[in-house]
Amino acid sequence: MIKELLDKAKKNEIVTRIVKALFFGITGAAGAKVLLMIISILIARLISNQDYGVYSLLNNTVQTFVLFAGAGIGITLTRYTAIYQNKDKDRTGYMIKTLSVVNIILSAIVSIIILVFSDYISQLLSKEINISTYIKIISITIFFSSLALLWQSVLQGFEEFKRVAKIQIISHIIALVISGIITALWGLNGAVLSMLLLQILLFIFSINTTRKICKNKKIKLKFRFDEEVKYAIKNVSIPAFLSSIFVNPIIWITNFLFIQKFGYEEFAGFSICLQWMYIVNYIPQQLNQVKPIYTQLYDSGQVKTMQKTVNKLTLFSILLVIAVVTILVIFKSFILKLYGEFYLTFGNTFIILLITNIFIVIQSQNFSVFQAVGKFWECLILNGIWAGTFLIAFILLYDKGAVGYAIAYLISYIIYSIISCKELNKMLKKHDKEES
Repeated sequence: MIKELLDKAKKNEIVTRIVKALFFGITGAAGAKVLLMIISILIARLISNQDYGVYSLLNNTVQTFVLFAGAGIGITLTRYTAIYQNKDKDRTGYMIKTLSVVNIILSAIVSIIILVFSDYISQLLSKEINISTYIKIISITIFFSSLALLWQSVLQGFEEFKRVAKIQIISHIIALVISGIITALWGLNGAVLSMLLLQILLFIFSINTTRKICKNKKIKLKFRFDEEVKYAIKNVSIPAFLSSIFVNPIIWITNFLFIQKFGYEEFAGFSICLQWMYIVNYIPQQLNQVKPIYTQLYDSGQVKTMQKTVNKLTLFSILLVIAVVTILVIFKSFILKLYGEFYLTFGNTFIILLITNIFIVIQSQNFSVFQAVGKFWECLILNGIWAGTFLIAFILLYDKGAVGYAIAYLISYIIYSIISCKELNKMLKKHDKEES
């Protein structure tokens, strides 16, 4: 019976593509995140609690400013590569080339601004220690991180999930070895340099792989800033970028406020718990690898097939997260002790953030559908609602420390998942009425 089901799946092109996306997406994500977790534990063991808090803030700063450097162009490239790769190779080539040039220019501008104002940013973020040198280093990290994400977005549009997984794993293995050595030798300086090293590796492997694929597919990369590129920037990149500024920049601000009140050590403990939330959530989020497939199904009018696929994948991801969260909660003391005795006091924060994953999974799947079908302004509104809810919860729970911060995450994502489910159902019902 199992053999019959597998044979049936092989004959179904959509199922085959989805299985391929999920297998390599989850494999790559799991491998990369396990390696990233080991790097994080290693660094936490080699530097002080305060320094690890600084390292966590710098890491979050990179993630925040990469959004401004990328400006939603990666999402645009995934979408247009998925739509045109088989229909129009010429259009695919000039969309990739033109949008990548725009991304490079924006990334350079953002990185230069951060470099020039590094002393001011240091004073703003940290009154206890001068971190301007680290800010200078992460200004370069932001540039390479933005470009690495750009080329990985193109690879996802090509549905080259296996190659993305390979790039992630190889880059993290190399970074793990070098990170341990340079952090042991140079402390926090080495840890910050290891962030830069990882992004440079991801960039080099991603751009080289993309060029090879374009050559094999006979796609010529040409610069052509025409009306379609302007339309893509206006109707995809800009709303995607605006919706993203309601997430990481808001978190960056709340992190800053949290550090001002509770210090770097408390933030270090919270960051480790938050990191595990992202680790657990990262694997189900790889279901978003099927976004190009959603785009093609919607574009070809197969909306009911898309809807059934979304429902099945959402249920699968929820069950997966519940299983993983249950195991991690049981072993929470062992996990936290890996970082040091100090972090054992953050057990409740750890549990709350892990539970939050269940709702993030629902929101994430719904959000990926909105992006796949081109509803980017709807994404902006949804992220705005999340940001408002998160900020209100954070302000109300501000005095509760790490636990209060974790509860603010939980409340905001519960509300976000409920609203996104309602909006998705409304959109699909409206489409059914228009079709009938």
